[in-house]
Amino acid sequence: MTLKEKIIETLKDTGAKNIDQMLQYMEKNEFYDFMSSSHNHWTGGTAQHVWAVYLIAKALRDQRTNEPNIAKYATDKKLAIVCLLHDICDMKASVYDNNNNWVSGHGKKSYWMMKNLNVGTEVERMVICNHMHDNAPYHFNNQQEIDKL
Repeated sequence: MTLKEKIIETLKDTGAKNIDQMLQYMEKNEFYDFMSSSHNHWTGGTAQHVWAVYLIAKALRDQRTNEPNIAKYATDKKLAIVCLLHDICDMKASVYDNNNNWVSGHGKKSYWMMKNLNVGTEVERMVICNHMHDNAPYHFNNQQEIDKL
């Protein structure tokens, strides 16, 4: 199975709303062949990077089963959505917000791509938005704020 096929199958297995539209969007905008912007800077680097992040996240989750929130926050579905789509903006696509303003910033672009296609939960999109700390609109001050989600 190719890396592209693994990513597609894993995302489809999440059963996430509108995941088929996201997969079509990824195909149309050359996600699987795109170079990562700052690391894995070669053809297919973004796909290789997100797959590696996904595998590492699953391994870390599996090593930390004694922590109370791991099962709640790090399900296979959530890890697949967050890890495999966290660099979704590394494609040939322009991104606009609800007011038709062009979006800049790595995490924010991925957030808005997912929001515009209505993919992932708001929490999953917020995690992705914050992964680069690029003036992301969501910041948590403590565990209680996260638990409210």
